[in-house]
Amino acid sequence: SNQWVADYYAATPMMSTHLLAFVVCDFISREVLISSNVLFRIWTRPEAIDQTGYVLDLGGRVQNFYEEYFNYPFMLPKQDIIGVPDFKGAMENWGLIIQREEAMSFTPQETAEGFKEYVTMILSRELAHVWFGNLVSQSWWDDLWLIEGFANYMAFVAMNSVVPSWLPLDDFVIKNVQRALAFDGLISSHPVHVPVSNPDELDEKFDSISFRKGGSILRMLQFILGDATFQKGLQRLIREREYGVMAHDDLWAALRTQSIIDGNSYQRYKEYEPLDVKGIMETWTLQMNYPTVFMERKGYGMRLSQSRYLLDKTATDPGQYASPFGSGDLSKKIALQTLEYLSMEDSYFPFYAALTEITYVRNMLERTDIYDDLVAFLSKTFSSPLIKLGYSNTGSGRLEMIDAEFRSIVYYTAVQYGGVTEWEYAYRGYTTSNSGSERLLFLYSCAYTRNVTILNSFLQRILTDAVRKQDGERILRYVSRNPIGNPLVWNLITSNWDVLITRFVSVNYLIADVTAKFNTEADIQSIQAFKNSQQNLGASTAAFDRAIETTRANIKWMNSNFQVIKDWLKNLP
Repeated sequence: SNQWVADYYAATPMMSTHLLAFVVCDFISREVLISSNVLFRIWTRPEAIDQTGYVLDLGGRVQNFYEEYFNYPFMLPKQDIIGVPDFKGAMENWGLIIQREEAMSFTPQETAEGFKEYVTMILSRELAHVWFGNLVSQSWWDDLWLIEGFANYMAFVAMNSVVPSWLPLDDFVIKNVQRALAFDGLISSHPVHVPVSNPDELDEKFDSISFRKGGSILRMLQFILGDATFQKGLQRLIREREYGVMAHDDLWAALRTQSIIDGNSYQRYKEYEPLDVKGIMETWTLQMNYPTVFMERKGYGMRLSQSRYLLDKTATDPGQYASPFGSGDLSKKIALQTLEYLSMEDSYFPFYAALTEITYVRNMLERTDIYDDLVAFLSKTFSSPLIKLGYSNTGSGRLEMIDAEFRSIVYYTAVQYGGVTEWEYAYRGYTTSNSGSERLLFLYSCAYTRNVTILNSFLQRILTDAVRKQDGERILRYVSRNPIGNPLVWNLITSNWDVLITRFVSVNYLIADVTAKFNTEADIQSIQAFKNSQQNLGASTAAFDRAIETTRANIKWMNSNFQVIKDWLKNLP
């Protein structure tokens, strides 16, 4: 019949069925032949193709890096990467990576450096999956961390090769290791390797433990073995398990074999023995949490001791949580004095590391009478390094384009202190801009308004097709961080739960965001009442349980820390 067209495809390599993908669209492409004679192509809407030059160049360099690092050439004749406007996250389908269009968009002079880093990281992570995830897959979902943790860490290793000026390996520590430690300090954490028997359990494992702790312990193992042994061990594993599956024991065996070949050993009593990679790593993968190691000077020696670390030493039930400010390992005074030190810093990394704790403190004190004093202290602390670094691009007048690095601040401030006109300008920018990074800036800005009527109207749009599904979840999360918007989002969730869980794939992160600032008994009662009224919580049950315990810990934190911080702020010079 003339109404049908038959497509014939070449045979694929042996592959996991979840990596198969088809895309039917009217997109156009740009392509380049990379050094391994592989056709590397980028696909987007015609209107967005001009923004993909950076990704086209980057992709070839990253793929070449992985081929050299793993000593294994790319195994397909082509690599397509397609940017889809309405897509959550990214998926490493073999030969056809699908990701958000915004994660492929970069325009010089129009896109901030931070967004460029985001684009680089996403593509580097997805291409890492070609070797760990596609060529070699996990034998079962209980080893999800092997694939996701590897890709997460290797993305930063690749970035260190193609853009070393960003110091990606230092960046990995503050954006992955520290966040993994924070999550794994909970009594409700879980081991890296954990049995999975149904989809709900699998959905819960796509978290900081699989991605961030998984990558962090692999980084630790690289330090133990040395760069060369670690790299050659991975090459050995790939050759042994190519076009097949692996479990964590296969990884430990390959690395131990390579360690023996390279002569790595440690002294046990008076004998030298090969490193017991499996024995070392199973203490990190089969049990949760991590130790605190204390060093104490004793005369001419040092005394070392360790104990299990928990953010809340009194936690006994799953879900207990407390900020590191209240962990008790260091006095609160020392912790607060550490913030004073920041005024003498001009490095990005200490500031970023401190921001996690500062954000928690701000959230807790947002509705108190000392919040303004805290903001004044933070403003003074951050102003010193900003003045030292300086800013010379002051422009030549009111018609000068706003520097890409500062647009977010300008947009947010204009909407926060403006009215309907400023908000409509931002929303119009979100709906009409052809730049992925610019659309995000406008979207974030819309959440900053202090007008309740506008916020309610904005939130109602996520229940319709007025905004993309992927952006609807973002709107909820960002409005929830607005002090005025937080109760509005909670009301929307409790009034439209069935619609939300149908519209969005997962709402676990959303629940955590919305309830992060809850710190009263009334908040606990509200969560509990909603949880008890629902029969359709599914994989979100644990998220609501954690929200209740987090709120209890927030109350405890306020009781323990509020007066200390108030007195400290009062006595500042």
